[in-house]
Amino acid sequence: MGFVKDEVEIFGTKKGKNLQALFDSVAGRNYIRRKFKESEGVDDVSYFVFKRGFKEIKIKDFSVNNQEFVIMDNLIEDIVIDVFFMQNLCISLDQPNEKIEKRNVK
Repeated sequence: MGFVKDEVEIFGTKKGKNLQALFDSVAGRNYIRRKFKESEGVDDVSYFVFKRGFKEIKIKDFSVNNQEFVIMDNLIEDIVIDVFFMQNLCISLDQPNEKIEKRNVK
């Protein structure tokens, strides 16, 4: 159990945005802050309200389309990535080195 912080890039229908994300191995949902720390917010990027997701999310050299997030007002980080998202992408946390890694799955 634990967490690592790393940068992700989200893409809405209007534009993209680089944000600091908390990859949390005990979180059961993905969360996003309504107003980002450095200005703007989910409305400026154009979050899909109907689907509750972004057009695309890039993490390192891989990406995911239409991932769902719960919008919250008082979140410590701009984004929290949950354990199920990480499992689906084969992401593991290297806590001693404070980084995320893509696992090779055969």
